[in-house]
Amino acid sequence: MLMWIGISVAAYFVGSLPFGVWIARLRGVDILAVGSGNPGATNVARAAGKAAGLLTLLLDVMKGMGPSLVGGFAAEGGFRPDVALGIGALAVVGHMYSPFIRFRGGKGVATALGVVLAAAPIPSLICLAFWVLVLVLFDYVSLASIVAVCLMPLCTYLLGYPLLITVGILLIAAFIVVKHRPNLVRLAAGTENRFRFRGPANSPETPEPKE
Repeated sequence: MLMWIGISVAAYFVGSLPFGVWIARLRGVDILAVGSGNPGATNVARAAGKAAGLLTLLLDVMKGMGPSLVGGFAAEGGFRPDVALGIGALAVVGHMYSPFIRFRGGKGVATALGVVLAAAPIPSLICLAFWVLVLVLFDYVSLASIVAVCLMPLCTYLLGYPLLITVGILLIAAFIVVKHRPNLVRLAAGTENRFRFRGPANSPETPEPKE
């Protein structure tokens, strides 16, 4: 019991590490005070450069995958995807509500990707492909993220993963969609900013709104 308490606390702590804040600070940017105020990879890319955004993305994925793998392999009987998912969910919560930045945080997409890569790799890779496709076609990171997380529980179900895995991923996906409510409003109003692979990351016609 003490071991699992320790793993759970560690998962939340690792997930709460605000890499985006620290990386942007190295570039002289207070990421919580610019753009959307979100410490996720997209806002970091817009405010501190795409290289900084990519590094933030990779680290946010790793802080979801790491605790999930530790939890999954710590269970008896070999790797347990359901345990990996449960422990990883704590990392996602840590990312969304980090004590390092007064319980603010990101939307949880990258960290959740790391979790699902550990627990259900094939569905996560399929949904990652859809994320890239939607982003390339429409230039909206938020739309790509919402589509990908909504497809993830469907993919796990269609590929025959245990119901517990599907339900767990569904709950994580629902939480992420709720965190995207301001983006959904802006998408509906046509005021959401686009993300360009070339040139400025932020569309020039619309300043990034605060969330």
